[in-house]
Amino acid sequence: MPLNNISGIAGYALQHIEYALVNEMFALGLYPAIRDTLWLYILVSAVTYAVLCISVWKLFHKKLWGLEKIPLADSRGMTLFFALLQVMLIAACFMAQHMFWLGKNSESGVPNYAAAVCDVFNCGLVLIVLYAFCCLREREYNNQVVRQILHDSKKQYSIKKETIDLINGKCHDLKHQLAALRKMTDEEREKQISEMEKLIMFYDSSIELENEVLNTIVTEKMLFCAEHGIKLSVTGNGKKLAFMDTVDIYILLGNAFDNAAESVVRLPSDRRAISFSISEQGEILLIRMENFYEGRLDFAEGLPLTSKGDKNYHGFGMISIRRIVEKYGGSIAARADDGVFTLQIVMPMR
Repeated sequence: MPLNNISGIAGYALQHIEYALVNEMFALGLYPAIRDTLWLYILVSAVTYAVLCISVWKLFHKKLWGLEKIPLADSRGMTLFFALLQVMLIAACFMAQHMFWLGKNSESGVPNYAAAVCDVFNCGLVLIVLYAFCCLREREYNNQVVRQILHDSKKQYSIKKETIDLINGKCHDLKHQLAALRKMTDEEREKQISEMEKLIMFYDSSIELENEVLNTIVTEKMLFCAEHGIKLSVTGNGKKLAFMDTVDIYILLGNAFDNAAESVVRLPSDRRAISFSISEQGEILLIRMENFYEGRLDFAEGLPLTSKGDKNYHGFGMISIRRIVEKYGGSIAARADDGVFTLQIVMPMR
């Protein structure tokens, strides 16, 4: 497995750095007397290696945490890459050691400490290469997931718009049918018909925010909010979104609404509320989403981490939001204060 190769190469590099520092530079240079005290020699070696491991872990653990869940293909090219890296590392270490001992065995009897220093730098370079590889692989994986989200969202937009149009058409048909049923004299049936008409009138309500995509999104979310007892407040003018691509608007706002709805649907009824607004300041577009939440929200790189159990398949909604905002030269900010989560998006209007 690639991660086993990464761990093996990194472990060898760390061990060899410890060897060059303690055995070559310290025991043969700075403090030769330590070789006469075995327990002290072992203690210094163990402490040095532990410090190196802890230092590398503290530097890289945030980036590498969870990397084992990212699928790394066992391709021939990747296997060859790790094999060559391992061979080059071993060869460089042995060459540096050979140069070191050549000085020790020469007439001067002074070890070549420059070779030991070079050995440490070579191993450090290998660790940097491994870290860069992991970062690139993580970014590639995230991009693959985001591309899949973009592809799926484009299909969902088409399907959901057709669904909303169908619901509106059916509502108009049902109103006419209900009008005919009112001619009946049964009082109980009349009461039921009136209740049904009120419900249908809600689903047939006209949402006009002067942007077709925003109208579709808000209408869809209103149906969801009505079914789950969520208060949805929407203000602003959708005309301000005209500079954005249709699919980008749907992915951006669809994800924002979905995240807010998923957060409040688990709350008590008095805290099930979402506020959404679009405004402008000069040539700057401001989009703001607020909702209640409960529990703890962890952030990474300014964005909240998913609270869902399977982090390998969730949490990419915020990534796609940031990607679209940055595509239009904007920025995104998120914060959580006193049980209220706020997502604010700022973009220049082109």
